[in-house]
Amino acid sequence: MSEGDSRRKIGAQVTAKACHVVHLSECARRYGALRTTKVVVGTFVEVNNTRKAPNNRVSTFITADFDIGGGSVKRSTLNIRSVKLFKPDQSTVPSSPAAPIPAVDNADTDLAVPEQEEGEAVLQETSPDEELEFPAQPMMEIGIAAGEQVAGPTAQVATQVWGVEDASFVMAHETKWYADEQATLIDINGSVQSKQFGINTPIGDLLGPDSDIDGKYSRLQYFLLMFPPDQLSAMCQLTNVQLAQQNKHCMSTGELLRFFGILILATKFEFSSRSQLWSTTAPSKYIPAPAFGKTGMSRQRFDDLWRNIRWSNQCPERPEGMSSHTFRWQLVDDFVERYNNHRANTFKPSHLICVDESMSRWYGQGGEWINHGLPNYVAIDRKPENGCEIQNAACGCSGIMLRLKVVKGKTATEDDGDYNEQLLHGTKILKELVLPWWWTDRIVCADSYFSSVGTAMELQRHGLRFIGVVKTATKQYPMRYLSTLELNQRGERRGLVMRDVDTNYSTLLAFVWMDRDRRYFVSSASSLDAGKPYIRYRWRQIDQSPDADPERLEIIIPQPKAAELYYSACGMIDRHNRSRQDTLMLERKLGTTNWSTRVNLSIFGMIVVDTWLAYSLCTGIGRANGREEKQKDFYTALAEELVDNQYDNVGSRRVFVEANLDNDSPALSRTTGEPRSGLYAHLTPTKKRRKNKDGSFSSNRLQGRCLVCSKKTTYVCSVCKDEETPHSREPWVCYTTKGKLCYANHMATCHGA
Repeated sequence: MSEGDSRRKIGAQVTAKACHVVHLSECARRYGALRTTKVVVGTFVEVNNTRKAPNNRVSTFITADFDIGGGSVKRSTLNIRSVKLFKPDQSTVPSSPAAPIPAVDNADTDLAVPEQEEGEAVLQETSPDEELEFPAQPMMEIGIAAGEQVAGPTAQVATQVWGVEDASFVMAHETKWYADEQATLIDINGSVQSKQFGINTPIGDLLGPDSDIDGKYSRLQYFLLMFPPDQLSAMCQLTNVQLAQQNKHCMSTGELLRFFGILILATKFEFSSRSQLWSTTAPSKYIPAPAFGKTGMSRQRFDDLWRNIRWSNQCPERPEGMSSHTFRWQLVDDFVERYNNHRANTFKPSHLICVDESMSRWYGQGGEWINHGLPNYVAIDRKPENGCEIQNAACGCSGIMLRLKVVKGKTATEDDGDYNEQLLHGTKILKELVLPWWWTDRIVCADSYFSSVGTAMELQRHGLRFIGVVKTATKQYPMRYLSTLELNQRGERRGLVMRDVDTNYSTLLAFVWMDRDRRYFVSSASSLDAGKPYIRYRWRQIDQSPDADPERLEIIIPQPKAAELYYSACGMIDRHNRSRQDTLMLERKLGTTNWSTRVNLSIFGMIVVDTWLAYSLCTGIGRANGREEKQKDFYTALAEELVDNQYDNVGSRRVFVEANLDNDSPALSRTTGEPRSGLYAHLTPTKKRRKNKDGSFSSNRLQGRCLVCSKKTTYVCSVCKDEETPHSREPWVCYTTKGKLCYANHMATCHGA
């Protein structure tokens, strides 16, 4: 190197690539797509020459203070070959953040510069599929009409004629995005009314946040509000068919609830086999024995129910023409359908809806390669568990699940029609997940799997708003332009708006916001006006001296209202998944070799977590002084109420459970809701049980005197039972064994049959 090199003069201006000065991740945050080409200017400080021993070669390093933007200066030592002398007229001058936004085509093309005379603006047609490279040079204003595409030395430049119809814009796949800072500060499509979630009870009450401070409803009642009532009846009927085939006692609804309680209670213990839960011998003098026999269900009975439990109806034999894939999914389909219908009819979400996915943990056999086990096995690196993927929607304020869709794989796709075939896969899934809430003007928040400009426009057609993060689905999105904007401080944001052709009102907002990295959003709600900043506490090593202690700092990051609204709701399903997988731990504690049992238990776990969320929000149990209850403690208390339930005892049912029964159902009693064994008048066993001296109920049925012959019997007339009040006398009638005509005489006398 020459001694007269201007780069070695103190105070000289030099340039270098930003990725050589700071880490590449920092360059990506600040300069986006220009992270490897951005050039920064620095001031020379000193030069050092180093000689390598092996070959006696001399290397020269220059130390300079580089301005990386936003008032930040970074001192860096670089090899002199990576540093050039700064020339004011060169094209490496950093672009100004305050430069006007040009009217350019955001397509993928290499811009050719045609020959032109001085001062002439040459128009150039570009294809929406072509790429436009943005040189790092200052943008200049030239006197041409707004919206024209220009080429030449000022290729990305156009004057900005501000007005309702004329403004600079960016083209993205034949879609115009306008630069209007004032429009980005106004709520897109108007403001959205804030709503609170609500749970409809069968007696007409609406439970919302802090509406049950007095604890009117028990944990068991919240569970019954969350669990589909027709699912309880269906499970009893389907399971009893399996039990009858093995000559086992039939199961009642109360016993099913007790079974649920034991499932939850089992997660509170460590065991290698389920048989240990019924052991009366303590594993240690400091650890009491589980002794699950105290629950009223023996180990043998639990194993019988565990093997024969059915959640959905499956054909006894696979019909001709039905694929094995579809046939196996029948073990789950009915449960999911009842879950979705129940939530759509009884739960009113808030003004925010979160859409994401969950995983049901499964590492057994399954997949498309074998017609056995889990029909569709999903393994995603970024997910902590592999197994069955369930796409779902949840309330953005409470976190309660609203709707489920099991991912069944390619073989289970359905014909979506000509119109839906044109939509992206994520858009079609999103429409199905929010179907019950079309035309309610709610805001849907989703991650990049569902997010695109097409998704936002499609939801607008169905009366819903949308806010989502854009990563790969960039069709019609001005990603090329937004990714080249320079952002210097965390919290900075820049945006463009899409306008309606007829009204000139803003319909969509596309913006980039800088946090730890760049986040790209598309939104049909909210604005870029300053929202509530988020605060984080982090450890930082401020004092760089040896052995110095770190300091706890409060980091305040500004964020726009649209980002604040999105991040307030987008993590609800992830929080729900953590509660199910890491706190409740049904999937980890209860092993099974049956894939359908695993998937159905995962959905059951979602209902249990929903019960906790509803109970804690409605009663304020998690916030009231002196009434705090942790989530794990709630599950223990819920398991106790499920085990000790009195569901099978006539008159012990709460009124909102009674009112939730279908009075016109031929399979259920109109007054008690108990299952019937016929459609019209018939003899049915009583559901009452004998009482012990201590007031507890035994396993034996109650006996009464026949209305005809006054002999003892355990059967009653179904018609008389339905017509009686819960406190009136049971209509006892002898069964038609040994030629008894009591029931025939009763029908002739009382019912004219």
